[in-house]
Amino acid sequence: MRLKVLTIICILLVGVSCRNTEMFEDSQTNEIMAAFNRQKGETSVDRDIEYSPQWQNSLDFKGTTYVPLNTDKRISAFTTEGVKYSLAGRIWLSARKYRDNWSFAIVKVLPNEITKAKKSGIFIYEDWKTGELSYDGYIETKLFSSAKYERKMNMLRNTVQKKAGVPVVNCRSVSYEVCAGSGGDEECSTRHGVVCTKEDLRTDLDTDGGGGGGGGGGGSEDETETPPIVKEEEEEKEDPPIKIVFRCGTTRELINQGFADDVEKALVDLKNGLFTNDEVPKPCFMATFFSALATLQGNTPLQICLKTTMEGNSGTYKNNTVGFISTYVSKEVLFHELIHYYQDISGSYPGFNQMAGNDKGFANIEFETQLMTDIVYRSGEGYLNQLDRSLFASEDEFTNIAADYRSWLINTFLADGVKFKDMSILNTVAFKDGYLRFLKLYATKSKYYKSEIFESMEPSVLKSLFSQPTINCN
Repeated sequence: MRLKVLTIICILLVGVSCRNTEMFEDSQTNEIMAAFNRQKGETSVDRDIEYSPQWQNSLDFKGTTYVPLNTDKRISAFTTEGVKYSLAGRIWLSARKYRDNWSFAIVKVLPNEITKAKKSGIFIYEDWKTGELSYDGYIETKLFSSAKYERKMNMLRNTVQKKAGVPVVNCRSVSYEVCAGSGGDEECSTRHGVVCTKEDLRTDLDTDGGGGGGGGGGGSEDETETPPIVKEEEEEKEDPPIKIVFRCGTTRELINQGFADDVEKALVDLKNGLFTNDEVPKPCFMATFFSALATLQGNTPLQICLKTTMEGNSGTYKNNTVGFISTYVSKEVLFHELIHYYQDISGSYPGFNQMAGNDKGFANIEFETQLMTDIVYRSGEGYLNQLDRSLFASEDEFTNIAADYRSWLINTFLADGVKFKDMSILNTVAFKDGYLRFLKLYATKSKYYKSEIFESMEPSVLKSLFSQPTINCN
C-alpha cells in the first residue's frame, strides 16, 4: 500500500514538474512576444517587407532565442559566383535579453556554397530598431566576429598581407532580389547593401580568437559555436546509369565512401559524355552505350572492387567485376573496363574470359575497345599511342600508318565530322578491310595487347551500338 502511494506521489510530482516547465517556456515566449511588439512600435526603420515570426518554432541557443521569419515577399541572395538562391528558411529573428532590455535583429544566413551551407558563410544582422547592419562569420561549428572570420578565411586562401601600422578593413557588398506577385503580375527589384568589419584585421593575426559577437545583442568570447540555424541543401544527385554494387568476390567489402562517390560520379559523367577534360565529345553515343548496357545487365549489378594491393593494372575487368588498385577513379580507364563488361554480358564473344592475358582473341576485344574510345574522342591518338614504334621498319612507315588510321576512322564513321554514318557503313568493304588491317597491326605491334586473333570475329558491340538511332540524338 505504501509503495502504491509513493508511486502516485512521484507521478504527480513529475506531472507538476513538466507542467511548470511548459508554463515557464510559455511565459518566456510571451515575454519575448510582448517585448518584440513594443519594439515594433518604436522602430524608426521603414520596411516594405512584412516579417512574421513563427513563435511556435523558436529555439534557444547560448542565451539567444532564434525565431524563423516568414516574409510577404520572395527574397533571394547571390553567392560570390553569382548563383541565386532562395532565402526561404534562412531568415530568423534573434532575441536576446540583457538585464531588463530585449534586443532584436533580423538574421539572414548567407552560405558561401549552397550545397555545402554548413561549411562556411556569414550571418548578416539588421538591428530591428535602428536598421544598423553588422555581421559574423561561421566556419563549420565555430562562429567568429566579422574581423576574425575574415582573417581566418584569408589565411585559408593564403592571401593575408601583413602591413605594420596599416589596419585592414574588409567590407562586403550584399545583393538581394525581392519579388512580389506571380505570373504576369510579378515584380522584382534588386537591392544592395554593404557590411563592414569593425575591428583591425592586423590584430591577433595568428590566433584562433573567440566566438562571434552576434547582431542579436552581442555575445561573450566563450560563445564560439555556430547556432543551429544554417539550412543545408542537398545537392541533386543523379543516380548511376547502370546497377552497381561495391563488392570483391562473394564478400561485400567495407566501402570507402569517397571512392564509392567518385565511381558513381564518374559513371554519371561518362553517361553525359564528360571525360577528364570535361568536354562533351559524343554525349548521345555515351547515353546510348549506357542505355544498352543497363538493358543487358537486367537485375544483376556490376561489382566494383577496390583491391587490397596496388599491384597490376590500374583497372581490370573479369567475371562481372571491375577492379581498381587505388581510390583514384580515371574515367577513361572506367570506360575501357565497361566496354569489356559490355562485351562479356552481351554474349557476342563465346569464351570471352579465356581471351585475357594475351591468349587468342585478346587483341580482338582490346582493339574494339580502343576503337570505340577513339570514335568517342573523334581522334586516332589512343590507338596510335598504343603502338610500339620500335617495331616498325622506319619512322616513315609509322607516319604513313598513322595517317591511314586517322583517315579511315574519320571517313568511315563520321558523316560531317560530328554525326555518325548509319549502320550500313559497317558492312562496306572499306570498313571491313580497314578493321582487319588495323586489328592485325594491334595484334603484332601494340605495346601490351599482342596475341593471335580470330580474323572472322566481328566487332559485335560496335555494331549493336550503331544499330541504335539514338547515337546521333535522333
